[in-house]
Amino acid sequence: MEVKEFQEKIRGYAEQYRDWKRPIIEFHEKFREEHHIGYFDKEGSKILEQAVQEFSEKYQIQNPDLTEMIHSFLDQEYEAYLNATQEECDAIRASITDNREFENLLLSYVYDVAKKLRSTKDVKWLERGLVAASLENSGMDYRDTIMCLRELYQVATLVGVDPNPYFEKTAGLASREKPRGGSTPLSVLLAGYTKKPEIPPKAEVIEIKNDPLSILKRLFKFGGK
Repeated sequence: MEVKEFQEKIRGYAEQYRDWKRPIIEFHEKFREEHHIGYFDKEGSKILEQAVQEFSEKYQIQNPDLTEMIHSFLDQEYEAYLNATQEECDAIRASITDNREFENLLLSYVYDVAKKLRSTKDVKWLERGLVAASLENSGMDYRDTIMCLRELYQVATLVGVDPNPYFEKTAGLASREKPRGGSTPLSVLLAGYTKKPEIPPKAEVIEIKNDPLSILKRLFKFGGK
């Protein structure tokens, strides 16, 4: 796939996913407000969780989840990003910026591919995860991105893959600007991992849940959408 086509496709998917997710987020906000449920209200949060789950299940009957379709696109076409120039990568990221719903999906994708990297030992899953992390570009919160990168690095080391050249390559394509969710450019974060060979591998892969409530919790983690 050519870079321009990749950019148009991912921009379209990002917009579709945000629009698909919006009714669930709006229901979440409205229910919380109408029932006066605070962020530290444990009992109220349980009621909210159940209500959101029921709404999501009914909503998805008529509006199928787009997650698998987008994951499949990234699985198949990730090399278009890796083969692009720095300027082309900048343009791709700019086409999906300020879309927290899609950024959250990208984070969950990174953890999915980390599990596949562990089971298959296929370096392509490392590349896919790094592409997704570069696209997300610390948009949600830099600490979430650091966890994703650490997971990829550790799993690769665990299965006998040297992650350094892949992190270095992606660093050359990643943003050099201050991200919305932090203060350190992603290119610097990526490059920093190649200077930390002492990071020990760990035994299990972190899992980010991708159910509607878990996604909403991350989206509202710092009070933003």
